[in-house]
Formats: sequence, C-alpha cells, structure tokens
Amino acid sequence: TLVAERLLAGGCRKAAVVRSGSRTPTQTRRAETFVRVMAERGVETAVWEGSVTSYETGAAAAHSVLADPSIDGVFCVTDLLALGFLDAARHDLGRRVPEDVSVIGFDDIPQASWASYRLTTVAQPFEALTDAVLAALDHTAEQATIRTIPVTLIERATARVVAEAVPA
Repeated sequence: TLVAERLLAGGCRKAAVVRSGSRTPTQTRRAETFVRVMAERGVETAVWEGSVTSYETGAAAAHSVLADPSIDGVFCVTDLLALGFLDAARHDLGRRVPEDVSVIGFDDIPQASWASYRLTTVAQPFEALTDAVLAALDHTAEQATIRTIPVTLIERATARVVAEAVPA
C-alpha cells in the first residue's frame, strides 16, 4: 500500500510491478497488494515476472517493461531487482529516473543508498523481523500466526515528486 500510494502521489498513471519467479510469500504478497491498490485507484498495472531474484533479472525487466513508453511508475519487489532495473533503464534505454519513470524497491539494502542509485525503497526493521521469525519457530500451535511488521518508506531520488500548485 505504501509504495502504491507514493507512486500515485508522484502522478503515476500507468504502473508495473517487477518480481522474480521465486514466488516467495513475501514477494507474492508485495506484488498482489500493489496491484490491488493500484486497481482500486483506477491505475492499470502490468505484472512482469522473471526467473531468479537477481540484478540481471531486474535489467531484463526494464527492457521488457519499458518497451511500453506509457509506464511511468515501477515497483520492484526487492532492491536487487530495482538496481538492475535502474541501470538498464538509465544506461541501456536512456530513460530518466524519476522524470520519465519512477522506480521504488523494497528491503533498503546498503547499495540502495549508494550515490549511483539513491533508490527510494521500503525498509523493514531487521530486529522486529528477526523477533517475528524466532517467535514463529518457537510457536507450537497448529495454526499459523500472521504478524505485521511496520515498514518505512525511505525517500531518496528515484520517485517523482509532484509539486503542489501555488495559489495565484
């Protein structure tokens, strides 16, 4: 929801979500939630799925997704995918980020803050995530427990900001 709302706030009119074929529950949930929220807001969203979660998969996604010049907002479900996407968009395809296309990742890996990327991304608190996993491992009940970990949007330089109109 956070990523969809941020892209919408930046004026996104047509979006894409990029995921790998790993089909992990977290990637699946991130992608499905993004598509649902964008649909609720009337924004068409393309879903691109590659093979493994890698930089190369992200680059391949950019070549495919950005063949549609109307796509102006992309959510990569991991930062690693986003870094490959960014490099291909900028260097192979000549797309300006965020002017032509906004790109948001997820995980806030160290490379996301590097000057070459300055990726806008979602961070999840590592300690809270670790605590949830350990609690799940210690849990002996027959039914699974779903825990929500709070996340934070880390604003950097890859998501367009729409300036508010100045009153005359």
